[in-house]
Amino acid sequence: MRSICRIVLLVLLLLPVDLSAQVQVNNDSLLSYASSLARNGNYTEACDMVLAVARNDSSRTDALLMLANLNLWMGDAKTALTWIEKAAARNASGPEFYTGYFNILVANAMYSELLTQIDKAIANGYTDELNLIQKKMLAHQELGNYSEAMALYYGITNERIKQHPSVVTQVDKMLDMLDKKSWILHYNFDLFSNTNPQHFVSVGYLRKPTRNSFGINLNYANRFSLSDFQLDATAYLYVAKSRYFYVNYGVGINNSLFPRHRSGVEYYFPLSTKTEASLGGRYMTYTSIVTSNVYILTGHLGRYIGKGWIAARPFWVINDQLQSFSLSMKYRHYGARLRDFWGLELVVGNSPDDMYSISQNGFNNLKSYKLRFEKSWRIDSNSDLVFAPAYSYEQFAKASIVDFRSRFGVEFNYRF
Repeated sequence: MRSICRIVLLVLLLLPVDLSAQVQVNNDSLLSYASSLARNGNYTEACDMVLAVARNDSSRTDALLMLANLNLWMGDAKTALTWIEKAAARNASGPEFYTGYFNILVANAMYSELLTQIDKAIANGYTDELNLIQKKMLAHQELGNYSEAMALYYGITNERIKQHPSVVTQVDKMLDMLDKKSWILHYNFDLFSNTNPQHFVSVGYLRKPTRNSFGINLNYANRFSLSDFQLDATAYLYVAKSRYFYVNYGVGINNSLFPRHRSGVEYYFPLSTKTEASLGGRYMTYTSIVTSNVYILTGHLGRYIGKGWIAARPFWVINDQLQSFSLSMKYRHYGARLRDFWGLELVVGNSPDDMYSISQNGFNNLKSYKLRFEKSWRIDSNSDLVFAPAYSYEQFAKASIVDFRSRFGVEFNYRF
């Protein structure tokens, strides 16, 4: 009888341990399965599963970290921050925790806090030197501390890290920010199947005393046996992180080709960390009686996808006589350096180009289809060259006859 009682007592004592171990095994299995779901892109289902684990055992910082990462991957940076801060409050540490924390702070644009957490990570033995350099340079860059960011780069002793493509791209971007003064030369040549060629030349000077930039251009056009000059000024004015205004004003000299006055305002704002949008308009006034006032409503939607950038820009043109609509779709693929890229552009419709197709004959409802290729080469930290051939198949009107013609164009743009 006494031995039976001892056995029962032993079972009762071991029962909580067995139950606790079983719960632990179940939680581990759930997290493992959630990771498998996440790898297959089933973030919502994985998130529900990990949330159940976190509710079962609030001490599981690995579950809190996984919830943070899952929400970040689903595009909810604020919720991701809430979960990672809960993990930090429970003294979470380790390489995976700090890597996730850095990414979430970047997604929330919390760059001062990022610098603080980088110091804590180093003190706790975080050894991913490449990630530390990248995140620290990014934090200083976004805070406007370009000199500190460049000092970090020049202090790198590991050549593998110094020549890493992502680091080189960051440095190029900062060098571009530090490029306080630039000259820009632009030339465009259009050859037609039925008329004389057309020329456009622009000489510009750009200053960037701060994050904002200010430029002035002298433009020259030769078309239809006429020549004209235009003087215009452009500014990009930041009002907040990744939010800025484009402002432009130009005045024609002879008013034979260029508008007498030209102005534009556009507001750019982020929709996510990789998506930007804008809304704005242009106004032009001419000496011509037929099209004396022209209004253009425009905007754009652009997104970075890997090393590529894709964007769409509509133009809705309204003048005294009629309206027209055009759509420009553009793709760029970037190389290892910031200004090394190639791109394709397709334009359907008929609207004035912001640069050179702004003659008094440019506002009509005639159809136009344009394909443009561009290639940019980074020559050094202060200069680059862009070459862009294009082909257009467009309608033209002569008296009462409407017909199609071919336009062959080539552009050169040199910044130094």
